[in-house]
Amino acid sequence: MKIVFNNLVFSFQKAGGISIVWFELVKGFLKNEKFDCYFVRHSSDDTNVNWSNLNQESFSFIDHKVNKKMARLFSPKIRISEKFIYLTSGYDICNNKNAINAIILHDFIYEIFGTFRAGVLFNKWIKHRAIRKADIIFCVSDNTKNDLLKRYPKIETEKKVITIHNGVSENYFILDELNNNNTKKYLLYVGGRSKYKNFDKIVFALEHLSEFSLIVVSGNKPTDLEIELLNSKLGVSRYEFKIGISEQELNALYNHAFCLAYPSSYEGFGIPIIEAQRAGCPVITCENSSIAEISGNAVIYLDDLSVQSFSNAFQTLEDIEFREDLINRGIKNSSNYSWEKMSSQYQLNLYSHIFQ
Repeated sequence: MKIVFNNLVFSFQKAGGISIVWFELVKGFLKNEKFDCYFVRHSSDDTNVNWSNLNQESFSFIDHKVNKKMARLFSPKIRISEKFIYLTSGYDICNNKNAINAIILHDFIYEIFGTFRAGVLFNKWIKHRAIRKADIIFCVSDNTKNDLLKRYPKIETEKKVITIHNGVSENYFILDELNNNNTKKYLLYVGGRSKYKNFDKIVFALEHLSEFSLIVVSGNKPTDLEIELLNSKLGVSRYEFKIGISEQELNALYNHAFCLAYPSSYEGFGIPIIEAQRAGCPVITCENSSIAEISGNAVIYLDDLSVQSFSNAFQTLEDIEFREDLINRGIKNSSNYSWEKMSSQYQLNLYSHIFQ
């Protein structure tokens, strides 16, 4: 069975969350001899660390010699004369009559939080086109599927819509036996800092909780405005940025953090929550979007984003018995997710679709 991957995510992104999902998905397919894998290659793919980490010796390449910005508009020329799966990371569509187009919906952030700008409008249009023309739509959570159905209520009668949860790396685990003496007085923040992530609310809370410092792990350096906010509220000695660190380094930070602070207003999935749980790190977050779906009862949900709500959550985590119970619940919950499980579910669904 032939499957063509368009690795647009490797061209458009640094090594971020979606790039990691795509990398693990492709890696799983390469291990399955039932699939004859082809890859649409772009000139900038090799700038993404996840693309370079794939074993490319066994790849069959299809070069897409189109300007990077236009790559999602124009279908690559694929000369395959039998039915094949076209799985894309960037909402483009293959026009080959033998292609079964499959897309992965991660979230609806542009639709919910996007502003009236050309780039946002283009991304919304390209996603709309892909949803309308795709044969199979994969959603990374039931929440993303529900967001899809709100906007396209008849889509389930027209297409195959399937929820497959993301996975989590086995590089996140408890380094030592559960021992609260290993806990340090820093909050960990992982990921981007777009407005809906509410990063500023953590800073405002820590201004009044001087016993805590903040470590920010991200793929992007802080902006001048973020530095100004952090310096004015916390001071230079109470925060630190770690840019582009390894999973091993992040695992150590999870292990010794007081907690992961993840007060996002919306997530398509929320991988850092599961990473933290695997590493025995308590999570403070908000009960919305996909977060409640993937976290279960193994996190502390904030009542709101006030300083008092953060303070109450921190006080709760000071209780050693409660903390240990929450950690154990997190470990149990995180065991439901793995990259291998995720990839095998994609393989099973695509294989059965071809031969149905």
